[in-house]
Amino acid sequence: MQAKYLLLFRGVLLETLLLQSLYAPGGAPPSRTVWGLFAAYAALSCGLFWLGRSRRLPDAAVAGSFLLDIAFTTVELFLTAGFRDDFFVAYFLVILSTCFLDRLALSFVIGAVSCVVYGYFAFPGWEHFHPFYLLRMSLLLVTALLSGYVVDAARRIQRETANRYEETLAWMERLSAVGKAMAAVLHEAKTPLATILLTVDAVREKAQRGESLEAALSSIEDEAERTAAILSGFLDFSKPGPLELSRLDLGRPLRQAVDAVLLHIRDRDIRLKTAWPPDLFVLGSERHLIQAFTNVMLNAAQAMPLGGALNVSARALDGRVEVRFDDTGIGLSREAQERLFEPFYTGKPGAGHGLGLTVVRWIAERHQARLDITSSGQGQGAEVTFSFPAAGLPAPAPPLGVNN
Repeated sequence: MQAKYLLLFRGVLLETLLLQSLYAPGGAPPSRTVWGLFAAYAALSCGLFWLGRSRRLPDAAVAGSFLLDIAFTTVELFLTAGFRDDFFVAYFLVILSTCFLDRLALSFVIGAVSCVVYGYFAFPGWEHFHPFYLLRMSLLLVTALLSGYVVDAARRIQRETANRYEETLAWMERLSAVGKAMAAVLHEAKTPLATILLTVDAVREKAQRGESLEAALSSIEDEAERTAAILSGFLDFSKPGPLELSRLDLGRPLRQAVDAVLLHIRDRDIRLKTAWPPDLFVLGSERHLIQAFTNVMLNAAQAMPLGGALNVSARALDGRVEVRFDDTGIGLSREAQERLFEPFYTGKPGAGHGLGLTVVRWIAERHQARLDITSSGQGQGAEVTFSFPAAGLPAPAPPLGVNN
């Protein structure tokens, strides 16, 4: 599009200077030099048009093409003694043509060069000085400033339009992802709900026989909590909101998360090793941190179906609190690493709704924490690292009887 309009402007420039040559003062027809100049400029303009349509020209080439326009205009007006005629408007065409570019600095440079070149060659000398010279210079300067303003306004409008488009596109992609996930989430929630219904029937039979109901009720409670966790993860992702953060020792949610997955890990014959010092204070939401750490450890357990080792550690480092999970599982392929945080993607067919790590990243972002997941490849295990800003020690309470 820019190449087409620039060719149009150069065609108008060529036509303007051709009229200047034909009707130059003195009535002499254009010389062969002038005709050769026109032919060369026309050929170069067509060549630039062809190159501009096939590829994006570098800034240096674009600047050179406009300097070529200025040089052609200057040489033609010099050969035909046209600097003192009204055909100085050819410089206006060169300046205005820069409005089709999104390069603000280039527009100002071309405007400044045009003003300097015209001012130098058109200066009549102090003995023949005329106010019209200043008027023409003023018009060129105003045109240069106006072209810069137009370029800046166009860039701002383009940027705002692009931002709105990207926001709308992201929203539509989110809706599409949520729609695709509904079937998977409902399918996974169906399993614990079916277990609850079966257990309710068992409770009725046991109640009639007078047997203890504790185990059955515990099973119902576990499955209900599992269903709630599935739906909570989905809602946290699809409609995230601000978290209420408070100062807490990171070891507490870390310990609760370990306790929550301990039976699951032992059932898979996974050796668990934990190590962290006390007083690792951060600003966080304990419920969400437990959810994030639990999801990470459950993912690690799923990656070790035949057993393995999981190391959980935490430490204070350079004003931050680092939590690390190392496993000896099946590792991550290149495709899995590229799509790791893609909503509803799971590299384990039939093993979940694919929301776990997406929710984990969302929780990390709300805590202003860095989240890194690395793997040397399949069969090489994986490492998940959180890096939280440390909260430091609380300010000491003021002494009694002292007013602040």
